[in-house]
Amino acid sequence: MAIIVGILSADGGCGENEIFNECGSPCDKTCADPVPTCIEMCKARCECRPGFVIHPTTKKCVNLKNCPK
Repeated sequence: MAIIVGILSADGGCGENEIFNECGSPCDKTCADPVPTCIEMCKARCECRPGFVIHPTTKKCVNLKNCPK
């Protein structure tokens, strides 16, 4: 299953400003919590590129500078 997910993601399954990580964190970086405390475990998934976090309204990865104040 992870191989299929990896192949789909490599073909564009991740959204804008996202990258596929075979050993990503299960916790999202968000505008409210750009450096979350999280358990140490791998989860194959798309996650925001470095310097990007999930916007609270759009739920899309945005540059940390574009977060609401």
